[in-house]
Amino acid sequence: MATDETMSPVVWVALTIDCADVEVQQRLRHFSAQALGGEIVSGSVRARGWLLIFDVIADDRPPTWPLGETPKQLHFEWMVEDLEAAVGTMLGLGATLAEYQPPRDCGSRVLLDPAGHPFCVATMAGVSPAFRNEASRQRR
Repeated sequence: MATDETMSPVVWVALTIDCADVEVQQRLRHFSAQALGGEIVSGSVRARGWLLIFDVIADDRPPTWPLGETPKQLHFEWMVEDLEAAVGTMLGLGATLAEYQPPRDCGSRVLLDPAGHPFCVATMAGVSPAFRNEASRQRR
């Protein structure tokens, strides 16, 4: 197995996220493009070197995480400078605050995107060292 990213024969370029219908698909596209500073290109969102693809799946059900019969299918970790400002922005774009929240002093909040997928916004202090290192690397 290659240990250096440049040696890998695989290039990770996209993530496909399931959603229930075309209306939710449209809301997810617009939410993600605005939240990540990206653009909608050929029905996908291009942001920060990635493509996010939203695929309509007839029997898709939003997660009931952290409890319930439908577990989370994915979980984004988004780093922010100002937690409260970022939460306000995400709410304004169509996210909702999840019922479950970590302790207020941990530097992160859990929100739900327009399809009900949980995601976190966190300050540098609110994440693991691996996340901090990756965020620093991406900012260079």
